[in-house]
Amino acid sequence: IHTRGFQFTAIDILRACDSVKPNRRLDSHGCCFDALRLVCLCHPGLVAEAVSNSMTDWKQIQRMKVGGQLKGKGTATPTLQKLRTILPLPCLLCILDVLLSTLLEKEFDVHCPVPSECFLGCSKGTQPFDISHGAAMHLERGNDDGVPHSIGQCNIKSFYDNIPIINVTMHMFASGICSFLVKAS
Repeated sequence: IHTRGFQFTAIDILRACDSVKPNRRLDSHGCCFDALRLVCLCHPGLVAEAVSNSMTDWKQIQRMKVGGQLKGKGTATPTLQKLRTILPLPCLLCILDVLLSTLLEKEFDVHCPVPSECFLGCSKGTQPFDISHGAAMHLERGNDDGVPHSIGQCNIKSFYDNIPIINVTMHMFASGICSFLVKAS
């Protein structure tokens, strides 16, 4: 099944189902991951076509409602900076989220490669030991060679709260990432 140049198979959808937290309860649209996985095993082409079609049907996605409860810790009213909302997405939107992020990651690998002198942790194939060993080697080498050197770190919570979305979007377009993926993300 092709969705604006991208091909989704039943295997992609099964992997997406396996990558999210299992939930056997029905969502507000009458679907759950186990039911989707079962239908995908029985009729793989049908589910692949339905998911691919729903990915390009913006009107269908706009009609989907996402709801949840907003709660603060304790009895005090939380400030806006301490307020976090995690809304449960319907099953189909979770699957689309996984598929889109997988495609976007592949596009980033092609169009925005990481320079060899940079190390990014928290990704597949990196371990805390790799990070600490690399940091120690960098500091030792910089001190031995007498050259300027530095190591940076960031609080992920504050980092994600301050990302300029427009700048990131413009950079994605300028890097040549598929416009469909940029718009969908």
